[in-house]
Amino acid sequence: RQPGAGSRLAWALAGAAGALLLHGAAGQRWPLLVAGFVLACAAAWRLLPAGSLRAAPGLPSVIALRGLVAAAFATAEVFMPLALTRDHGWSLLQAGWALSTGALFWSVGSGLQARLSRASARERALRVGLALVSVGITCVALAFNWPLPGALFAVLTIASWALSGLGVGLAFPILSVQLLKISAPAEQGRNSSALQLADALTTTAALAAAGLLVQQAQGSTWVMVFAALLAGTGALCAKRAFAAGH
Repeated sequence: RQPGAGSRLAWALAGAAGALLLHGAAGQRWPLLVAGFVLACAAAWRLLPAGSLRAAPGLPSVIALRGLVAAAFATAEVFMPLALTRDHGWSLLQAGWALSTGALFWSVGSGLQARLSRASARERALRVGLALVSVGITCVALAFNWPLPGALFAVLTIASWALSGLGVGLAFPILSVQLLKISAPAEQGRNSSALQLADALTTTAALAAAGLLVQQAQGSTWVMVFAALLAGTGALCAKRAFAAGH
């Protein structure tokens, strides 16, 4: 299942080509999106640990969950300023301040999870973190569509984004630590690289799909729904990260 060094290089180049095609898919270029998605999936299937694409219990699900939460948060983070400035009249500075709350609460979540030592507590925290990302992004989408007064809209949007940041702060380090914990010492470098690869490929694919959603729907609401679904899927699979692999 695992390719040799030369084959890994070839598949890495294929994955890079897929990422470039996905990046070029902006502007309703469906053939590029499909081709890029196929190449990215093929590269992921060959380069990631077996079972990663179906979130098999153990290491594969850790890789898959990291990709899902990274893609969800990055997609929302990229398109939220567009919606705030274009659709709701915020300045770039105001949109930047709103995004900064997510970063602030990310650090809070990271600090909270560091206090957890038992595996059962960390499993619950991972599930809660992924759910918070999904719920927070969903609430942002609702705020974008409700006819709220300006101040109430700002409070709901910023609080919801802070909730998402808190969730990512819980989930990211838990997944990183869990990967190292279940990896043999000789495999920790390879598996950590797989984690970064999953981040890159899923985020690139999600951003390409989100760009087409914006083009088709003429708004960012469905992008937020899409991002929330990614994180929600991760929350449903969170228990697998602490299960024994098969």
